[in-house]
Amino acid sequence: PAEQIVTMHFMVDSRFFSPTAVQRRRTSSRPQLCAVGIEARDYPTLIKAVEGLELDLVIAASSPWSHQADSSSGITPPPNVCINRDPKLDVRQLYADSDLVVMPLFNVDRAAGSTAILEAMS
Repeated sequence: PAEQIVTMHFMVDSRFFSPTAVQRRRTSSRPQLCAVGIEARDYPTLIKAVEGLELDLVIAASSPWSHQADSSSGITPPPNVCINRDPKLDVRQLYADSDLVVMPLFNVDRAAGSTAILEAMS
């Protein structure tokens, strides 16, 4: 029966990532950007772009699925950039605490970053 069929267009649980699922904890008045994931991420360019700006950037450079190297590895971040490689980081909290989600991608011919974008949109 039709009522027993559930269509999932993508693998993001919009209830889990709902804005009501977590409360904003950040108290800083400075804007905070975040970027998450590893697959095809161009973190070196993003880090250069925000260096010296009056904002904070949190990069969650981990993924339970990707086998790619972390492009932020070996970079000494400027004072306004925090790179977190903890695979247990609560990305829901990171999204809630951020004013903007950024998706810095290398030019690739495959889907990359779509899960994080959908999570943030949820």
